[in-house]
Amino acid sequence: MNVDLSIVDRDARLFDCCHTVFIVDESGSMAELIAGISRLECAKDAFGRLIGVKIRAYPQDVVAVVSFSDSAIIRHAGAVVGTGHQALLKCMEDVQPDQYTAIGLGLSMARRVLFRLVGRNAGRRTRSQVILLTDGENNRSPDPVEIAAELKEDGVWIDAIGIGNGQDLDATCLRTIASTRPDGTPSYQFIDNPEQLRNYLAELAQHYLMPL
Repeated sequence: MNVDLSIVDRDARLFDCCHTVFIVDESGSMAELIAGISRLECAKDAFGRLIGVKIRAYPQDVVAVVSFSDSAIIRHAGAVVGTGHQALLKCMEDVQPDQYTAIGLGLSMARRVLFRLVGRNAGRRTRSQVILLTDGENNRSPDPVEIAAELKEDGVWIDAIGIGNGQDLDATCLRTIASTRPDGTPSYQFIDNPEQLRNYLAELAQHYLMPL
């Protein structure tokens, strides 16, 4: 069954809800500190800010959570934020630093999650978004650039975030993974400050018009 992951009213540029999959790195380096807080705890805190914005402004949106290290795990397969926000926040408690950085597996798992979510909401005008957060470089198959290309062909918008000190980060890969904004720049951001990360996730929670 083929499902268009960008079911959108292309004339009115409106959508009923946004399907967001938050993909978070749980490799061992995510235990390292940013301003006295582990990178992973910064990510969890910023995710809470994203959920807070959606509760107030977009309670009809659906959010899912995927984590990855040497494998990818669906932490939550998707909940309507207005009624399921507590379960979404709780599922992040189980995300703990592990070993490797299988970004491609995380993206592939997110694609599976979105396929199910959009199929469940067939007939509604939806937007599909992936928010990828990592502090490292992919070191497992499959190739994340190839999986990201498939997602973008499906109509999924990808926001990529690099955090940490930047030394072990493959920024070139993340820029390629990210979707391209109307001005030609990738939707990629490097962040090394907890408050900046919270603010950026709050911004990504907003509904805004994208090139279709």
